[in-house]
Amino acid sequence: TLSIKMESEINVILTKLRNAENDNIRLMHNLDLRDKLKAFLVHPGAMTYPFDLWTTMSTIKSPDGEFRIFNWNVENDFGVHSHYCYLVKPNGRENTVIELKEDKITLPPRPEQTLTAEHWYGALYYNIIPVKKGNKTMYTILGYSGNDRSTNRKLLDVFYFKGKSLRMGFPIFQEGPGSTRLLRRVFFEYSEKAIISVKMNENLGAIVFDHLIPETPLLE
Repeated sequence: TLSIKMESEINVILTKLRNAENDNIRLMHNLDLRDKLKAFLVHPGAMTYPFDLWTTMSTIKSPDGEFRIFNWNVENDFGVHSHYCYLVKPNGRENTVIELKEDKITLPPRPEQTLTAEHWYGALYYNIIPVKKGNKTMYTILGYSGNDRSTNRKLLDVFYFKGKSLRMGFPIFQEGPGSTRLLRRVFFEYSEKAIISVKMNENLGAIVFDHLIPETPLLE
């Protein structure tokens, strides 16, 4: 089938990308990867095929089958990460494919506003949790980003759809115990030397995370 053929073809490009020796070769393979993947993702099989060969690309699906995310990162010669993401939504005979475009120029490091696919902070997503709000479904998304050489980030965000357009960020996160301020998204930034867990606890019906303590009071 087409899915099996494309899985194999794209895996060859992914392997070349991960083994690339410099940024020029990396850029070439990544452009090839983006073109091939985008052309393929319109096909209905992209929603259900497991793509087990792609061990360095995330292919997570929302539990209700409403969309699937294809998401990867590229680290350059200076240790800086760039992120790439296609969101795929079934739409009859052809899927709708939305490309999230990382924006390191106009967005602040921790954007607080609602965002569109054209202006994205860049991350690797690892969990999607549907949340009912009236007759609308929103999706709490858990993500990770290798921020720079000294820190990493994990984040909570909300995806929802306005017509056919994707929106990111919605005020559902309480800033702290007793606080009335609601945040559209939450960032946890931590030292490269640390490992923190941010995950859904089904028994509690809540997202749980490790308590972060600054290395020095100045970093509070």
